[in-house]
Amino acid sequence: MSKRGKNELVQRQACRFNDKNCSSNELTTSAVLVNAIGVTQSREQTILRRCVFFDRDGVVNLSPGSGYVTDVAEFSLHDGVGEVLQIAHDRDWLAIIVSSQRCVAKGLIDLEGLERIHRLMQIQLMDRYGSKFDAIYVYTGQPGTEQWEKPRPGMIHQACKDYAIDPGKSILIGDQDRDIEMAISAGIGQTIRVLTSLGNQENKVVANQTVQSIGEMVAAVRELL
Repeated sequence: MSKRGKNELVQRQACRFNDKNCSSNELTTSAVLVNAIGVTQSREQTILRRCVFFDRDGVVNLSPGSGYVTDVAEFSLHDGVGEVLQIAHDRDWLAIIVSSQRCVAKGLIDLEGLERIHRLMQIQLMDRYGSKFDAIYVYTGQPGTEQWEKPRPGMIHQACKDYAIDPGKSILIGDQDRDIEMAISAGIGQTIRVLTSLGNQENKVVANQTVQSIGEMVAAVRELL
């Protein structure tokens, strides 16, 4: 396969956004597109780090319900998320998003549009809290990304490999069964379920803690960290 062909194959598969230098005055960001099986970058560390993993919709931002956030105008940060990032980073923990966005495969948004939403999110977090996510892993639903589909643990496994993370000493915050099940399958030490607009649905997978609001989520994370 030619180099161009390989690049096109990678771009059809799962993606990881790693935003290092965004600011309110500069909207540039680096988007690292990776294969769901093999990542193009890795970090060598002898001491494993701890991480707070976040589902996105319903935890980081207001839930779109049964639909998707397909435009920056539809994205609204939850108050308090930035405080969790501050707590995590103050204690030398990583903060990483693991999100399912099938809207890409459904043609409702392309990868550039998804990146714009995440760029806006990172800028808002930096402006308001002086802290942002260390990485963003996204399952897009495109062919070849099956290992990253929730509740499979692929996204967490990849993040742990890339950032030398100890899953057993890490936390995941989610609002749906598939989030909690993914965390359990990946060997995550603590899980927190946030009851948002989906809170009235039947929850069959038990999390270590269940909280009723983002404020309670902040308190739970503070206690665990």
